[in-house]
Amino acid sequence: MKKLLFVIATILIASTALAQSAFEGFFTQAGIGYQSLSGSSNGLTETFTGDPTAYPVTANISKINTFTQALSAGYSHKIGTNFYLGLGLDYNPITTPSANETQTLNMNGAIGVSHATYKLSNLYNIYLTPAYALGDSSLGYLKLGYSATQLKLTAGSDTIAPGQATSYNLNGYILGA
Repeated sequence: MKKLLFVIATILIASTALAQSAFEGFFTQAGIGYQSLSGSSNGLTETFTGDPTAYPVTANISKINTFTQALSAGYSHKIGTNFYLGLGLDYNPITTPSANETQTLNMNGAIGVSHATYKLSNLYNIYLTPAYALGDSSLGYLKLGYSATQLKLTAGSDTIAPGQATSYNLNGYILGA
C-alpha cells in the first residue's frame, strides 16, 4: 500500500511540473461513484465424472449496491492543433461486499438448488483516449480500452464442497465518451 501511495504522489508532482498545456502531460485522478451489479445465466450445463450427460444449470445473482472508487493515472500527448491522444490506467483497490448466488440444476427432472456468495476485486482498466480540445478549458474525448476483474465464488453450506472458494478472471472491453 505504501508503494501505491508513493507512485500516486510521484505522478501528482510530475503532472504539475511537466504539463505543457491544459490537456497535455501526466494526469492523475481519484474518483468515487455508485454501482449496482447483478446478473444471471441461462444455457449453461454441468457434467459429472462418469456421466457424459450435460445437465442444464441456471444461476441468479443478487444485486450488489455499493460505492465504488478508482485511482487513475496516465499521459496525454498533443498530436495536432486541437487533437490529443491519452493512455491511462484505472485501478479499484477495494473488494465489493458479498452478494448471494442461487444455482438451479435440473438432472432429468430432479431439481437441485445450491447457494454461494461472490465478491469482485482487483478491477482495472487500461485505455486510450483520443480527444479534441473544444476550447481552453473543455475537452471532448472517447475512452477505448480493456477491463478486467477477479470474481471469487464461495460455495454455500448446501453444496457438495461447503466453503470452497473458486476464483474466475473476468474481462471485456470498455467504450465511453
